[in-house]
Amino acid sequence: MPTADARIATDRAPRYLTQLCGHLDAIHNRHQARHSGHDMPRIQTVTQTGNIGLLEFDRGTCRLEATDNALVLSADAADTESLEQIKMALTRRLETIGGREGLRLTWLAD
Repeated sequence: MPTADARIATDRAPRYLTQLCGHLDAIHNRHQARHSGHDMPRIQTVTQTGNIGLLEFDRGTCRLEATDNALVLSADAADTESLEQIKMALTRRLETIGGREGLRLTWLAD
């Protein structure tokens, strides 16, 4: 199972975690076909407990943890293509949410 990790240095990690989980949960609760392409992973569930979030897609997962100085992501998927799609979707959303702070997400593959 392919995996990838990312770490975003920010003192606003809890805020970004909550925003991302809230945004993806809202997409899940609407008609998702209007919000993503046919080739993009579909969100199955979004959970957040404190500073930990879990995003479950139809083809993989991503665990998020907000620390005092970073947002840490760990994604896995059934195959490399699905992992790339999950990474692309999360990168785009996080960089949009963190645009004012200039957040940039760089993934490291295992």
